[in-house]
Amino acid sequence: MPKGPSTARAILLFENTPSLEAIVNALRRSFDVVRTDEAPVALVAYRPEVNGHVLAEVRAARWPDDTGALERAAMMSSLCPDAAPAAEQHRAFVTLRPDAPVMPDDHDALHELRFITSVARAVLDVPGALAYFNPDGEVLCNTSTFDDYLTFQSRHGQVPIDLWSNVRLIGREEDADWVAMDTIGMAQLGVQDVEACFPTTTHAPNEVSAWLRNIAHYLLEKGPVIKPGDTTTGPGNVPWQALPADEPLLPAIRPTLRWFPAKLVAKAPEWTLEGLADE
Repeated sequence: MPKGPSTARAILLFENTPSLEAIVNALRRSFDVVRTDEAPVALVAYRPEVNGHVLAEVRAARWPDDTGALERAAMMSSLCPDAAPAAEQHRAFVTLRPDAPVMPDDHDALHELRFITSVARAVLDVPGALAYFNPDGEVLCNTSTFDDYLTFQSRHGQVPIDLWSNVRLIGREEDADWVAMDTIGMAQLGVQDVEACFPTTTHAPNEVSAWLRNIAHYLLEKGPVIKPGDTTTGPGNVPWQALPADEPLLPAIRPTLRWFPAKLVAKAPEWTLEGLADE
């Protein structure tokens, strides 16, 4: 059966409205591009065997940040904090997304995201481009960091998850020692997002962030093999336990696996336990 519409997309923020001609010229250096009568739109050939395209659309407006994704990406960019000013400075954007009402049965989300990312890189060469933005993963990144990161990941044969998924950190004044950290955007790859709740007095956020990335890579490779109640050795070289959470601690609304240092679950503040499904 055909699958539903793809959610893969990339946004390129511009200081001023670029011409469609400039976009097309940049894309034609690496891709087959078809102009349409529905200006300002162009189609980049993708999987011609299923009549697929990636649509590139120019919008002479600021990104309509109804969900706050761009604001959060600017505030909590784990990959490229230097890109934050682009959220305020941009006055136009280019959207890249698959142009198909349904996905083919052999749809490959990873391949599709890789392709859209390569198209996004071409658009970043257009004068006036400020930053790459993935709204579903709340990633905001300037061109230099984009290139450095992608080159490093390619050299080491790694999937560039950080271009599609952010790691975010929050705390509460009433529980100053405890923080929550999560991934956002892994659903683009058909993978569940994960959260971690822990006291900073016993666990370093940088270590937990790296561990969550490793969990995300593991789930991408192995599939949904981690079940609620499972434990594994985590930061601090101690057991961490995964519990299901259908109400995440940070937007967007989605089910997650919420990790705790196993010995500290009973001591966790109430706000970290909100939204945990009944076992």
